[in-house]
Amino acid sequence: MLKTITTKELKKMIDSDERFIMVNILDNDAYEQEHISGSINIALADIEDEALDLIDKDEKVVVYGFGPGSTAVAEAARKLASLGYLEVIRYEGGMKEWATEGLATEGAAIDRQRKAMS
Repeated sequence: MLKTITTKELKKMIDSDERFIMVNILDNDAYEQEHISGSINIALADIEDEALDLIDKDEKVVVYGFGPGSTAVAEAARKLASLGYLEVIRYEGGMKEWATEGLATEGAAIDRQRKAMS
């Protein structure tokens, strides 16, 4: 099952402690700089090699990237579905919409901001 969710829907999933794995598909450097709190990183190019080692096929998986307009999230979702994942959800708003809403992120860029403010 492939579906798309909004920022509000993803936030609700997180707040309700719904069980799912959130996958950032950006490259490792982008992930290390900033990502949605609680997400893991599997770069789009590595999904077919790494997903099966990191995520059970029966897990609900939410994939996200940089933001709207990117075809990478749809490609990642298709790859996961072709590997046999049963419930793959696209969050196309990505880091751009998540950060614009002021929602929880973590990473090196956030750590630097916190240090500068203290």
